[in-house]
Amino acid sequence: MSIRQAVEGEAGYYDRLSLSEEELATFRDFIRRQYLDVIARTAPDALEDFAGAPMRDYHLHAHHIDHAATWTMEERMLPPENVRVIREMAFFRALEDEYGPLGMTDLDMPGRGVYWRIVRPGSSDVGMVHADKWYWDLGHGTMPEGFERLKIWIAIETEPGLNGLAMLPGSHLRDDWQYHPEFRAGYVKPHIDEDVDSLDLQLLPLAPSGMAVFHDAILHAGVENRGRHTRISAEFTALYRP
Repeated sequence: MSIRQAVEGEAGYYDRLSLSEEELATFRDFIRRQYLDVIARTAPDALEDFAGAPMRDYHLHAHHIDHAATWTMEERMLPPENVRVIREMAFFRALEDEYGPLGMTDLDMPGRGVYWRIVRPGSSDVGMVHADKWYWDLGHGTMPEGFERLKIWIAIETEPGLNGLAMLPGSHLRDDWQYHPEFRAGYVKPHIDEDVDSLDLQLLPLAPSGMAVFHDAILHAGVENRGRHTRISAEFTALYRP
């Protein structure tokens, strides 16, 4: 089954695409460089502790900084020169083979597109169940005419079965999921009104380099990190002509 058939079909996602070892190393390097640059600017006294440890051990040193205030979306957006390299990677070419030329958007900062997340073990660093479509419906970002959206989530540092991304297969086929807007962390965000505990979300077993390509309307969420290390992932929204 092709990527597009899986995303637009009953499942709503495709999880058999992955980065090469070289591409994963490049992603890790891009993210780590930005991570250390942010710490150098915002908490220079703590830089030595963070620079001396791998990013997957971030949680061991996070007490040195204000986590929420430090890792804003803007500080986690990879710069355009990194995005240009990513667009030349084999996985991106595979996507364009099926969807045609892809645009890229991140709702609030058009033209950059790729951002990353860090989720500490046992923390509340993950959001609630949602569909990306809801953010757009609430007014985040402006869609160019004639385009549709596609989401890509990439595992950079994960422990399969203990952290990562969960999906509700087939949920994109319904358009009656209930949610309401709620102001959180400086933004109006969707708050799901469904009984989340009754939803059979499935944690995808994605090891580092694995990725999920999924429908804009599918319900999904990052799960609580039950692993030993900080989870790191990257993601972006692609635009395509149907």
